[in-house]
Amino acid sequence: MGIKDIKKILTTKREGNMPAPTKTFTPTVYVDAAYIILRYSKTFIQSKTLSNKSGVRTLCIQNCINLIMKMVNLGTKQVWVFDNPTEPCPMKENELKMRRLATKKVTIKGKEMKNARQLLMESKETGENKELIEELTKQIDKNDSNMNAIFDFRKNVKFLVLMLRSFGIPYVFAPAKVDGEKYASYLTKGDPHAYVLTTDTDVLLFGASNFMSPIRKKSGKYEFRNLSTALKDTNLTDISDLIKLGLVLGCDYCPKTYRVGPKTALKKLPNIVLSDEQKKAIKVYTDFSLCEKQGKELITRPISTETAIKVLKSLDFGEKFLNRVSETFGELEKTQNLTETNDERQ
Repeated sequence: MGIKDIKKILTTKREGNMPAPTKTFTPTVYVDAAYIILRYSKTFIQSKTLSNKSGVRTLCIQNCINLIMKMVNLGTKQVWVFDNPTEPCPMKENELKMRRLATKKVTIKGKEMKNARQLLMESKETGENKELIEELTKQIDKNDSNMNAIFDFRKNVKFLVLMLRSFGIPYVFAPAKVDGEKYASYLTKGDPHAYVLTTDTDVLLFGASNFMSPIRKKSGKYEFRNLSTALKDTNLTDISDLIKLGLVLGCDYCPKTYRVGPKTALKKLPNIVLSDEQKKAIKVYTDFSLCEKQGKELITRPISTETAIKVLKSLDFGEKFLNRVSETFGELEKTQNLTETNDERQ
């Protein structure tokens, strides 16, 4: 979710394409993997092309691979950062509960779902009321699509990790009790040409060097912000003040201050007293001891294009897509093998 409504006062931004290397610098994009998977799952949730011939939902992972290939072709370094799979941040539990409740609201309740299926079966047997049959079919299909998207998330994480390993792309899991976007922000520190790709504005409060997010209805375009422009927009002098502003507006780790919007919060910030829950959340943004303990070591495997192609073929991906994958990573694999050979000679 990020900081509620903070973009309304962070007016300084730059719009542009995916960062690409120049003669003077090489950018690194740290991808919030959970955000990307959820984004593509939700975007294509009602798409007829979401599944392959066998009924396996593959469009989400195909778009993840397209994003990977886009950065490879540009020469942009990329690191995919995943949430910790076993121990999520305990401070985020309330937010996760709210998301689960929101998901349940999207789907039809259990009893209603059972009644809808029964009514549909009876209506089909009698052949009467075609409008009712059509409406019930739509409801059931939408419900099943939403539920499948929820179940697909973990499968997509495992599959994406397999693809990253095969492509030789660096990835990493956040430390226990640390969010992926926090760890990604930590990894950017000290590098002015590093970006976190996500929609969670929390990364600015975590001190990320740069924040980039896709622009809706502008395919391939991104919004760019950084900590210095955020402080300038808010007339704040220190990141601690920006953190307080974020807590007042509401974030994933605590509720907002009641009846206080972004402009009021900024105007009255020195006089606003934080709640106990908001005070506890300060530590989430300031304590990086768990990140420092794990360090900045990434997971990278040798490129194995052949393995990736075999897996993608088993999922019925088209020849055109497979050829693009072979061309993109086949060249990288040749370069890697050549480098390894030269190292051995030396």
